[in-house]
Amino acid sequence: MHNARHPCESFLTLIKFISSQKEENGFTVIELIVVLMIFGILSVITAPQFSSVTNKAKQKEASVIVSSIIKSAKAHQAEWGSLPLNMGEISQYAKFQKCIATDVENQGANVCKESISVEVFNNEDQFFSQSGNYHIEIQTSSNPLNFQVKANPNGRIYAKEGSAVVGCYNPELNVSQIIEYTSKFEDKGIKQHILCESEPQLPLNESVAFGPDSGLSCREAKSLPAGISSEYVYLSGRSRLSVPIVPVDISIGNKSWRIEDVTSPIDNTYSDKRWLETFAEAAVSVINDSDGDYSAEIDPNNSQSIKIYGPTGNIQNDIEMKIDISERSRLSRGAYPYAVPSLGSFNDNWDNNKQAYVMPDESDGETTGVCDGR
Repeated sequence: MHNARHPCESFLTLIKFISSQKEENGFTVIELIVVLMIFGILSVITAPQFSSVTNKAKQKEASVIVSSIIKSAKAHQAEWGSLPLNMGEISQYAKFQKCIATDVENQGANVCKESISVEVFNNEDQFFSQSGNYHIEIQTSSNPLNFQVKANPNGRIYAKEGSAVVGCYNPELNVSQIIEYTSKFEDKGIKQHILCESEPQLPLNESVAFGPDSGLSCREAKSLPAGISSEYVYLSGRSRLSVPIVPVDISIGNKSWRIEDVTSPIDNTYSDKRWLETFAEAAVSVINDSDGDYSAEIDPNNSQSIKIYGPTGNIQNDIEMKIDISERSRLSRGAYPYAVPSLGSFNDNWDNNKQAYVMPDESDGETTGVCDGR
């Protein structure tokens, strides 16, 4: 998923390089100190970012477990008119594996790597996740009536450095909530159960894919519309049943997504715009499969437009789209069919300086509530 190298790896590589060069040219003590100081500074800067990415990857396991348990509690309430009391009643709707290694509470993932996982027992109300990174516990409270689940980071070190996921469900109010704690210092560590006492106060949710019933944690986000149009289509004068779409890079600030290897059916006519819908679906899939603070869905009112949900605050949310010129030239030289999408229209959205389509953020700070698990 991520190819980022930990600063220590780069440091060891540097040491090996210095050792090999020293025999040939020699290094002064001052040169060595300067180089080591630079890498020390880089390590301080990049280590927290690396730790945050690792933490988020581990937390996904807890998010999936908590979301599945909450959905199962809702199903049990709907079928039996009562909340589940243990994992046996939960397991009617979803199965879970647990780590049973010795001293997993202290050792965490270290002892679960070589351990055989087993299915969670029927009478249990708590267990360690299959990886050993999380301790999951469920309970039902009566005042107010709530089903609660918490997944806390586990192990001597990760219990302090990891991020918890907690959730609740109130059948009387028909309210559920999932909180994914961040990797910020104040959010790390063990957390307590939460109560669903009222509807979470979020702006009106305009999403279809990420509505309140998505089963994912909710947040406040900016809604950024991106209309997809046709810049150019070439069918090479032959009978065509499909057309490849030239790769593009969509970006918002420092976040970028590559949309490539997309081919769409076509009725051998320039008036067939189905390929725009195919491209929009591919873009949504790529954005949602990526890590970070962004999600996307097809605009329910326009199948050739997408909505991108991004973080709030004073963040640059202009959407840019760059065409892969080299691939377009290759297809053009070979007289192959191809289609080129645009963001908005060429006249309104093409930025000649950036050589890209730009869709300005016109949200004016307005936000919406989305339940996308981000």
